[in-house]
Amino acid sequence: MWRTFILAVALMLSSTASADQTRIRNYDTARDDYVYPQVYRSGGSTLYCNKPFSGSSGLQVEHVLPASWMKEAAGCAGRSRKQCRRESDRFNFMEADLHNLWPAIAQANQDRSNYQFAIIGPDTMDAWQGHCDFEVDENARTVEPAPNIRGEIARMVLYMVQEYDIVLPSGQFELMVGWHCKDNDPSPEEYRRNAVIDALQQTRNPFIDDPSLLCEEDQEAADASHGSDGQNDVLEECLIKGNIGKGGTRIYHVPGSQHYSRTKISLSKGERWFCSEAEAQSAGWRPPN
Repeated sequence: MWRTFILAVALMLSSTASADQTRIRNYDTARDDYVYPQVYRSGGSTLYCNKPFSGSSGLQVEHVLPASWMKEAAGCAGRSRKQCRRESDRFNFMEADLHNLWPAIAQANQDRSNYQFAIIGPDTMDAWQGHCDFEVDENARTVEPAPNIRGEIARMVLYMVQEYDIVLPSGQFELMVGWHCKDNDPSPEEYRRNAVIDALQQTRNPFIDDPSLLCEEDQEAADASHGSDGQNDVLEECLIKGNIGKGGTRIYHVPGSQHYSRTKISLSKGERWFCSEAEAQSAGWRPPN
């Protein structure tokens, strides 16, 4: 059962060393005193578009896991970001965690908003304003980063989940595990960032230190029980298949429909299961013509 696998993952994550970072008190301090002057004091490259930078001009510091996804874990669900900052010290520490912060082109950061990650369509360098392979679907409220940074993004998100017990939107945890395990060979830049951030806030990203996390026994057990492509990774009551076709077309198939039995679901590609047609339509999927 997929429910059993999720529980096993949760238990595994809880056994890894974790503790909230409590050295950097708020996002503004992290951005102004740590990100540019210390983590990137020699410059770097932006998230999403890999544009070289040596200062902060034209950039914003992106929360890879959006701040709005942190509110429930911080005890201020249903409140605005400003209210959470006033009411929850833990929210402020979460927002300031350097592992989750990365300079991005300002417009890319704004277009990403707090949209969920997904596979939208064919990879192309002209996908976002001619700059890079970064696709945004405003109707579905999803974004697709380039293939070469999906593993890196996933490790940042999984770190935040493990560190702060954050519950991700439906389907995002499975997608992040898929991206991490498909590309679980951290880059030299990931190792550099991890070491620098550890020195600054005294926490490390365990998915960089041990890239096999979630990708060996637990993944093999899930594959053996559910099929290596994730086609049976589904709760018993959630039987609607959300398929992504050519050109990024998102179509859902209900049990008994013409193409249901031959439709396979790959979580690593952004495909997913739904518990109702309303849920599928709300997420941006449509019925077949």
